[in-house]
Amino acid sequence: LNPEKNERFNFINLTLFEKLKAKKLTFKLLYKATRDGDSEDEFHSKCDNINNTLVIIKTKENNIIGGFTTALWNCINGYNYDDFAFLFLINNNKIYNIKTNQKCASGNWKGYCILFGVANNQLNELFLSNKFLSNYNSYTYNGCTYFDKNDPPFILNNGKRNFLVKECEIYQVIPNFN
Repeated sequence: LNPEKNERFNFINLTLFEKLKAKKLTFKLLYKATRDGDSEDEFHSKCDNINNTLVIIKTKENNIIGGFTTALWNCINGYNYDDFAFLFLINNNKIYNIKTNQKCASGNWKGYCILFGVANNQLNELFLSNKFLSNYNSYTYNGCTYFDKNDPPFILNNGKRNFLVKECEIYQVIPNFN
Protein backbone atom coordinates (compact mmCIF):
# COMPACT_ATOMS: atom_id res chain seq x y z
CA LEU A 1 0.00 0.00 0.00
CA ASN A 2 3.04 2.30 0.09
CA PRO A 3 1.92 5.76 -1.17
CA GLU A 4 5.43 6.58 -2.44
CA LYS A 5 5.57 3.58 -4.77
CA ASN A 6 1.96 3.04 -5.79
CA GLU A 7 0.56 5.12 -8.66
CA ARG A 8 -2.97 4.73 -7.29
CA PHE A 9 -1.98 7.24 -4.59
CA ASN A 10 -0.87 10.01 -6.98
CA PHE A 11 -4.00 12.10 -6.39
CA ILE A 12 -3.47 11.86 -2.63
CA ASN A 13 0.17 12.87 -2.97
CA LEU A 14 -0.85 15.91 -5.04
CA THR A 15 -3.30 16.90 -2.30
CA LEU A 16 -0.58 16.50 0.35
CA PHE A 17 1.88 18.64 -1.65
CA GLU A 18 -0.77 21.35 -1.91
CA LYS A 19 -1.85 21.28 1.74
CA LEU A 20 1.65 21.00 3.24
CA LYS A 21 3.28 23.40 0.73
CA ALA A 22 6.16 20.94 0.35
CA LYS A 23 8.57 20.39 -2.52
CA LYS A 24 9.12 16.74 -1.60
CA LEU A 25 7.35 14.24 0.63
CA THR A 26 8.81 11.27 2.47
CA PHE A 27 6.56 8.55 3.89
CA LYS A 28 7.69 6.74 7.03
CA LEU A 29 5.74 3.58 7.87
CA LEU A 30 4.80 3.81 11.55
CA TYR A 31 2.27 1.05 11.89
CA LYS A 32 1.10 -2.01 9.96
CA ALA A 33 -1.75 -3.94 11.58
CA THR A 34 -0.83 -7.39 10.26
CA ARG A 35 2.71 -6.89 11.59
CA ASP A 36 2.14 -4.82 14.75
CA GLY A 37 -1.31 -5.98 15.90
CA ASP A 38 -4.76 -4.42 15.76
CA SER A 39 -5.44 -3.45 19.34
CA GLU A 40 -5.92 0.07 20.58
CA ASP A 41 -2.74 -0.23 22.68
CA GLU A 42 -0.62 -1.44 19.76
CA PHE A 43 -1.92 1.36 17.51
CA HIS A 44 -1.25 4.03 20.15
CA SER A 45 2.21 2.65 21.02
CA LYS A 46 3.31 3.23 17.38
CA CYS A 47 1.37 6.39 16.45
CA ASP A 48 0.81 8.57 19.51
CA ASN A 49 2.18 12.11 19.50
CA ILE A 50 3.18 11.99 15.82
CA ASN A 51 1.75 14.57 13.43
CA ASN A 52 1.07 14.44 9.67
CA THR A 53 -0.26 10.89 9.51
CA LEU A 54 -1.81 9.16 6.53
CA VAL A 55 -4.12 6.29 7.45
CA ILE A 56 -4.63 3.70 4.68
CA ILE A 57 -7.22 0.97 5.17
CA LYS A 58 -7.75 -1.96 2.82
CA THR A 59 -11.03 -3.76 3.45
CA LYS A 60 -11.71 -7.46 2.87
CA GLU A 61 -13.63 -6.35 -0.24
CA ASN A 62 -10.43 -4.67 -1.56
CA ASN A 63 -11.77 -1.17 -1.05
CA ILE A 64 -8.98 1.27 -0.12
CA ILE A 65 -10.04 4.17 2.09
CA GLY A 66 -8.43 6.38 4.67
CA GLY A 67 -7.63 9.81 5.92
CA PHE A 68 -4.94 12.35 6.67
CA THR A 69 -4.51 14.59 9.69
CA THR A 70 -1.82 16.95 10.93
CA ALA A 71 -3.18 16.48 14.47
CA LEU A 72 -1.56 14.15 16.99
CA TRP A 73 -2.98 10.76 17.93
CA ASN A 74 -3.04 10.13 21.67
CA CYS A 75 -5.20 8.52 24.32
CA ILE A 76 -6.73 11.75 25.58
CA ASN A 77 -10.49 11.69 25.13
CA GLY A 78 -11.53 14.36 22.65
CA TYR A 79 -11.51 15.60 19.08
CA ASN A 80 -8.82 17.44 17.13
CA TYR A 81 -9.25 20.59 15.07
CA ASP A 82 -7.37 20.35 11.76
CA ASP A 83 -8.02 22.48 8.66
CA PHE A 84 -5.73 20.22 6.61
CA ALA A 85 -7.54 16.93 7.30
CA PHE A 86 -9.24 14.90 4.59
CA LEU A 87 -10.70 11.48 3.90
CA PHE A 88 -10.18 9.60 0.65
CA LEU A 89 -11.47 6.77 -1.49
CA ILE A 90 -8.81 5.26 -3.79
CA ASN A 91 -11.30 3.35 -5.95
CA ASN A 92 -12.85 6.65 -7.18
CA ASN A 93 -9.78 8.93 -6.83
CA LYS A 94 -11.88 11.08 -4.50
CA ILE A 95 -10.78 13.42 -1.70
CA TYR A 96 -13.26 14.61 0.94
CA ASN A 97 -11.78 17.72 2.55
CA ILE A 98 -12.82 18.79 6.01
CA LYS A 99 -15.55 21.41 5.91
CA THR A 100 -14.81 24.94 7.10
CA ASN A 101 -14.99 25.51 10.87
CA GLN A 102 -15.38 21.83 11.75
CA LYS A 103 -13.80 20.98 15.09
CA CYS A 104 -13.85 17.19 14.87
CA ALA A 105 -11.31 16.29 12.19
CA SER A 106 -10.00 13.26 14.08
CA GLY A 107 -10.48 11.92 17.55
CA ASN A 108 -8.91 10.06 20.39
CA TRP A 109 -11.11 8.08 22.74
CA LYS A 110 -10.11 5.36 25.16
CA GLY A 111 -11.24 1.98 23.84
CA TYR A 112 -11.03 2.87 20.13
CA CYS A 113 -8.33 3.00 17.48
CA ILE A 114 -9.04 5.56 14.74
CA LEU A 115 -11.80 8.19 14.47
CA PHE A 116 -12.35 10.78 11.74
CA GLY A 117 -15.23 13.26 11.72
CA VAL A 118 -18.59 13.24 13.45
CA ALA A 119 -21.86 12.11 11.96
CA ASN A 120 -25.03 11.92 14.02
CA ASN A 121 -26.06 9.75 16.96
CA GLN A 122 -22.45 9.91 18.23
CA LEU A 123 -21.19 8.09 15.14
CA ASN A 124 -17.98 8.92 13.30
CA GLU A 125 -17.47 9.29 9.57
CA LEU A 126 -14.58 6.82 9.54
CA PHE A 127 -14.13 4.54 12.53
CA LEU A 128 -11.71 1.69 13.24
CA SER A 129 -12.65 -0.38 16.25
CA ASN A 130 -10.36 -2.15 18.68
CA LYS A 131 -9.28 -5.55 17.22
CA PHE A 132 -10.47 -4.43 13.78
CA LEU A 133 -8.84 -7.31 11.85
CA SER A 134 -11.27 -9.79 13.39
CA ASN A 135 -14.62 -7.97 13.66
CA TYR A 136 -17.10 -5.98 11.59
CA ASN A 137 -17.34 -3.10 14.09
CA SER A 138 -15.39 -0.68 11.88
CA TYR A 139 -17.58 1.55 9.74
CA THR A 140 -18.12 4.63 7.62
CA TYR A 141 -21.03 7.00 8.08
CA ASN A 142 -21.87 10.18 6.22
CA GLY A 143 -21.95 13.20 8.47
CA CYS A 144 -21.25 16.91 8.15
CA THR A 145 -17.51 17.04 8.89
CA TYR A 146 -16.33 15.77 5.50
CA PHE A 147 -19.40 14.87 3.46
CA ASP A 148 -22.18 16.77 1.70
CA LYS A 149 -25.88 16.00 2.07
CA ASN A 150 -25.98 14.86 -1.56
CA ASP A 151 -23.19 12.29 -1.19
CA PRO A 152 -24.50 8.71 -1.40
CA PRO A 153 -24.77 6.91 1.97
CA PHE A 154 -21.61 5.14 3.13
CA ILE A 155 -19.78 6.47 0.07
CA LEU A 156 -16.34 5.47 1.39
CA ASN A 157 -17.37 1.81 1.54
CA ASN A 158 -19.36 1.22 -1.65
CA GLY A 159 -22.71 1.82 0.03
CA LYS A 160 -22.14 -0.46 3.02
CA ARG A 161 -21.75 0.82 6.54
CA ASN A 162 -19.57 -1.79 8.28
CA PHE A 163 -16.44 -3.46 6.96
CA LEU A 164 -13.75 -5.93 7.95
CA VAL A 165 -10.21 -4.65 7.66
CA LYS A 166 -7.67 -6.67 5.67
CA GLU A 167 -4.81 -4.25 6.36
CA CYS A 168 -4.25 -0.86 7.94
CA GLU A 169 -1.04 1.09 7.46
CA ILE A 170 -0.20 4.44 8.96
CA TYR A 171 2.54 6.61 7.54
CA GLN A 172 4.04 9.79 8.86
CA VAL A 173 4.20 12.26 5.97
CA ILE A 174 7.43 14.24 6.26
CA PRO A 175 7.43 17.40 4.15
CA ASN A 176 10.65 18.79 2.71
CA PHE A 177 10.57 22.50 1.86
CA ASN A 178 13.94 22.74 0.04
